[in-house]
Amino acid sequence: METNYERDVKMKSGKLFETEFKNSMPDIICERFNDGSSSWGGNNQVRFQATSPCDYIVFNGTTLFYLELKVTKGKSLSFANIKKHQIEDLTKRSNYKSVVCGFLIKFSDLAECYFVTIQEFNYFVNNNERKSIPAEYLKDKCLNIPMELKRTRYNYILDELFEI
Repeated sequence: METNYERDVKMKSGKLFETEFKNSMPDIICERFNDGSSSWGGNNQVRFQATSPCDYIVFNGTTLFYLELKVTKGKSLSFANIKKHQIEDLTKRSNYKSVVCGFLIKFSDLAECYFVTIQEFNYFVNNNERKSIPAEYLKDKCLNIPMELKRTRYNYILDELFEI
């Protein structure tokens, strides 16, 4: 069972990744969806809660991107860290012309980051009996997002992702 400290560290690393991502963004439209997690008694006290499809929506002038950012330690991302509605919402939105949906996954222990489209993610889930997606699979099948360490924070080279 996860301790409060472990949950806080995980939350902080996710928020840090989001901040680094936003600061790395080229001069294009990038909006963050609000989290539906605010309540006075914690998430388990909320009866009805709005859900957002992902973390960010980005528009580069021709393509609309829906991006969910995930951070994990180790060499794989557990499916337990992805909400069912995120997969459903990204899959639904990916059916539109000029829309790209997927996960930006940072493997903090490996200092690697990959973009996996929702189609590739769903293909992996449907054709493997694993409960996680390994970095090695992403390395072979998905877009590597270069990372530059600048003192204590990362900068992500996003030009290839957004084809700028």
